[in-house]
Amino acid sequence: MKQSRNTSDARGICCPKCACRHFHTTHTEPLRDGRIRRRKVCRHCGRRIVTYEASVRSARKPDCYM
Repeated sequence: MKQSRNTSDARGICCPKCACRHFHTTHTEPLRDGRIRRRKVCRHCGRRIVTYEASVRSARKPDCYM
């Protein structure tokens, strides 16, 4: 049996203007706190957005305190 894919289950970001999911990254910059800032442009309408990514290691709390 083939399962249909629901659009609400799709991962990723949507353009707030046109709801497109296709972006072009124009700039990537590591931040001091370990996150990564990416500036992106929608390939359909040209809207610019900024995303912040945290690595699993920096998002996780330390295992022990000294």
